[in-house]
Amino acid sequence: MKFLHVGNAYQLSIKDGRDLADALVLDEALWVAMSAPVKAYTCDPKALAYIDTAKLGSITTESLKSAIRWLLDVYRNREEITDHFDGRLCLASLTDSENASKIRHSAEYILKDLGEKETGAITLAQVRQFQKILTGRPLNGDGVISLLATGEASSPDLQEKLRQIIQDGVLATGGTKDLDGTQGLTMAQLKAYWEAIPLFLAWKHQGELPEGKATSPLLPFGNDTPARLALLQENEARVDEFFRLCELQGFDSRLTGKVLEHDGKPGALDPTDWPGVESHLKAMPIVQPTGEKAIRLDAPEYLNPLYRDWMSALAEKVLLPLLGADAKALTPALWAKAKAAFAPYQAYVAARQGGCCATVDPAHLEAQSQWTGILEEAAQLEAKDLAVAQILKEAEEVERALLYLQWLVPIANNFISFPDLYQPRKPTLFERGRVVIDGRWFNMTFPVDNLAAHSALAVNSGLFLIYVEVDTAPVQTLCAPVTVGDKGNLTVGKRGIFFAPNGQTYNAKVVKVQENPVCLKEAVLAPFAKFGKMAEDKVAAMSSSSEGVITGKMAGLINDPKKAAAAAATPPPAKGDKSGMLMGVGIAFAALSSALAFICKTLADMSALSLLISFLCVLALLLTPILLLALIRLRRQDLSSLLEGNGWAINARLRLSRAQRKSFSRGGTFPKDALGTPGKRRKKALLWTLGVIVLLLLGTGAFLFWRSSRHSCPTEAPAEAVQAEGACPQEAGAVPAEASPAVVP
Repeated sequence: MKFLHVGNAYQLSIKDGRDLADALVLDEALWVAMSAPVKAYTCDPKALAYIDTAKLGSITTESLKSAIRWLLDVYRNREEITDHFDGRLCLASLTDSENASKIRHSAEYILKDLGEKETGAITLAQVRQFQKILTGRPLNGDGVISLLATGEASSPDLQEKLRQIIQDGVLATGGTKDLDGTQGLTMAQLKAYWEAIPLFLAWKHQGELPEGKATSPLLPFGNDTPARLALLQENEARVDEFFRLCELQGFDSRLTGKVLEHDGKPGALDPTDWPGVESHLKAMPIVQPTGEKAIRLDAPEYLNPLYRDWMSALAEKVLLPLLGADAKALTPALWAKAKAAFAPYQAYVAARQGGCCATVDPAHLEAQSQWTGILEEAAQLEAKDLAVAQILKEAEEVERALLYLQWLVPIANNFISFPDLYQPRKPTLFERGRVVIDGRWFNMTFPVDNLAAHSALAVNSGLFLIYVEVDTAPVQTLCAPVTVGDKGNLTVGKRGIFFAPNGQTYNAKVVKVQENPVCLKEAVLAPFAKFGKMAEDKVAAMSSSSEGVITGKMAGLINDPKKAAAAAATPPPAKGDKSGMLMGVGIAFAALSSALAFICKTLADMSALSLLISFLCVLALLLTPILLLALIRLRRQDLSSLLEGNGWAINARLRLSRAQRKSFSRGGTFPKDALGTPGKRRKKALLWTLGVIVLLLLGTGAFLFWRSSRHSCPTEAPAEAVQAEGACPQEAGAVPAEASPAVVP
C-alpha cells in the first residue's frame, strides 16, 4: 500500500486493480468517504446503479467493496484496471470463474448476433447496440405479449386469434406497456381475461328474457329494466328522506308546517339569484311534510321544483305501470313495492362474474369462447420472451464488467481517496460545472438539495461561499467556494452565467452569501473592519440622537415660540457641586499633558533610525497576533463540510492547498501580447517602486556617510590635544590653550 499526504490527511494511492485489492483490507476509518449519494456523481448512471444494488440511493463502503470483489473475480490482469481504460474488454483477460464464464459466453453471443468479425474483444457501444436491437424486437424479454409479438405464433390462424385476444384483453384489463411502446398483456392478465369470458357469458345468459316473452321476474320492464332502475335510484334517497320526516312530524307535531332547511328559516334569499335559489331548494325535502305520509302524483305543484320533472318521469315509466294507472299518491307501502320489483335484478347485478369483459363486444366474447389452443400458444410466446430476458440479463453482466473497468478506479478516487480534488487540471466526479460572476471564474461547484440544511453545515467550512440558482430544467442550486481575491460585488441578486460540462450555458443568480475572509488581507483587516463598523454605528447613533433633539427643539420653537423662549431663559436645575468634577478633569488633563511632554521629549532625543525601528516594533507587536490568527483561520478552511451538507459521510478533513485556491477561483486571463493589462501595469509599477527604493537607500547611505565624516577627528591634530577617550578637542568642548584663563597659583 502507498499513501499520499494531501489535504492534511493520509489517503490511499489508487492507480490500478492492485490498489483496489488493497482497499478491501484498508481500515474503513481511513477511507475519506463512508457514504455518498448516487446523484452526486456525474459518471455513467448505469455504473452507479450496478454499484448500488440495494437501491439505497447512495454508495456505501460495503457496496463499493462488493463491486471491487466482483470485478477482481472476473478480470485477470489487475494492473490493466486503471482510469485509462481503452473501452475494449479482452475476453482472454477474463478469469475462469463462473461469473467470468457467463460474461464470455454472452459476449460471444452478442458479437455473433451483431455479425462482428473480431470476436476477441467487445466494447460498451456494441453491448448497448445489441440491447437496443433486442428490446426493439417483438419478443424483447419484458414479459409482455404485444400485438407485434403475435406475429411469432405458429400459424396464421393463431396469429389472428391472438391479435384479437390481445386487443380485447387490453380493453378489458388495461394491459401493460411493452418495450416497443404499445399496450400488451402479461401472461397473468391474458389468463384472467380468458377465464373471465365463460363466467361473464354465463351470467349474461342468465339475465336474458325467455324466448317469446317481453318481461320476466328478473326483468320486470324487459330490456329497459336497467334504465328504469337507474331512473328510480336517481333521487331514491330524497323520497326515503320525505317519509322519515313524516314519521318525525308524527312523533312531534310542533314540526308540522315548518320549512325544514339547514337553519330552519328561508333567510335572506334573492329570488333573482338562481344559484342561491337552487342551493336553497336542494337543502329542502322533495315535498313539504304536512303530516300526510304520501306524495301526490296528480298535483305536481306541491313538489320541490327541482324534482318535478324527475317525479313525472318516474310516475310514467315506473310507478303507474307497477301500481296501476289509477294510483294518485305514493305511500310508504307503494314505494316499498316499487323498489321490491327491482330487487331480483339488483341481486343479479351484484352477483355478476367476469365483470372485466363488460367493455368487450359480446359477439367477440361468444366467438372467443369457442377457440382452443390460445393459452398454450401464448405460453410458448412467453417462454420465448423469457429466453430473450435471460439473454438481456447476461448482456447486462457484460455491460457491468465494461462499466466497472471504465469507472471503478475513478469512483474509488472520488470516494476512498480524493486525489483528483488536489489536481487542478483534473476535475472530480462530483463537480457540476463553472460559474462566471463578478468578473471571476468559480470552477468548483457542488449541487445543493436543501439550501437551509446545507448552509447550516457549510458554516463550519470557514470559507466564503456563494449559493447560485441556475435556470436549468429543473432549476438547481449550486454552492461555490470563493478562494482567491476578495468579496468584491458578490452579493445576493448578483447575476452571472453557468457553463455546464456539456458546453451549454444557463443564467445564474446569487441567492445566498455566507461571508468569511477570502484572503490573508481580508483576514488581517477583519478586526479593524469590525472596529470601524462599530465606530460607524456609534457615530450614526449619536448623529441620529442629536438630530432628534434638534428636530424636537425646532418643532417646539415653531409650534409654541413663547414656551420655547421661556424654557431657554430658565436656567438648568443644579445637579450638585461640580467642583470635584472640575478638579478631576484638571488632574487628568495635567497627567495627559505631562505624559505627552515626556513622549515628545523622548522622541526628540531619538534619531530618525531609532524612531523608524521603534515604530516597526510597535507595529509588529500589534499585527503579529492578528496575522497569526488570520493564518490559522485560513489554514482551517475545509471542504468536507460542503460535501456533508449534501448527504456525504466524510472521515478526513479536506484542507485547501495553494494550487487549489487558484484553481477553484480565478480572475479573467488577458491575452499574452495585449497592452495596458493589469499585469503589465503592475510590472511597471514594481519597477518604479524598486527604483525609488534604490534611490532612497543610496540617499540614506550618502547622508549617513556625510554625517559620520563630519564628526570624525581631523588627521592633522596634534597627539597631545587628543583626550584619553580619543575624542577631538572640538567635540569634547575643550578651549584652546591660548584662550584659557590664567590659573592663579
